[in-house]
Amino acid sequence: MPEKHKQRTSKWPLQKKKVSTELIHIARVAKLIRTVCCCGPIYMQPDRSRFNQLSKFIVRKCIITDTLQPPGKRNILNADLETLKGYELDIECPLAEHLDIQYQINIGKRIDIYFPAFIPAVQINNPSDATHCRLIAVTASLDFGYYSAVIKSDQTLLIQLSHEPVHPFTLQMELPQPSHLPIFIVLGLSYCNEINLSKYCQAVRILHIENANPVSISSTQNTIP
Repeated sequence: MPEKHKQRTSKWPLQKKKVSTELIHIARVAKLIRTVCCCGPIYMQPDRSRFNQLSKFIVRKCIITDTLQPPGKRNILNADLETLKGYELDIECPLAEHLDIQYQINIGKRIDIYFPAFIPAVQINNPSDATHCRLIAVTASLDFGYYSAVIKSDQTLLIQLSHEPVHPFTLQMELPQPSHLPIFIVLGLSYCNEINLSKYCQAVRILHIENANPVSISSTQNTIP
């Protein structure tokens, strides 16, 4: 005879495990950063592992300095964001290994990323089937209280991956408001060929985070080499 399943006789319903406010905060912050870095104007192929890696990084590196709150209730402080400078959104395809160009970031009433003259075929490490590339810059003012962002962006035209030198140029973006919040500066590199004009970036990096400390932004120009 088939076994009869025992019915639960307790009058109390099963209670779901409560998720701490800290984990909810981390997940929302990671989602916001991922949206700024991967979901337009810089686009990357959808990949859930990218969100998981970013969340784990925030847990290990970013939230530990909040000593005012007990574990489970901690928040991400501005000073914690320093560790995100240089963060590669795809560790298998880091921008640092694809772009051998000494760009310079200038922050004042606007944000400029200056690129000196370079030879694409020599200073951009490209896939064998790529004929062109594009650089896309994004800056965003992130509010971790309301989990919102104001985004500005600029991008190059298609750059042919040849030995023909590219003249110096500057990617220019308005300073996103409110400017006292953490301001992320992100750079993406997209490859394509004459047949496949993909919109996706293969390498994306957080170059700099302004206001990654308690001090508000200065009105004078700040240059980051």
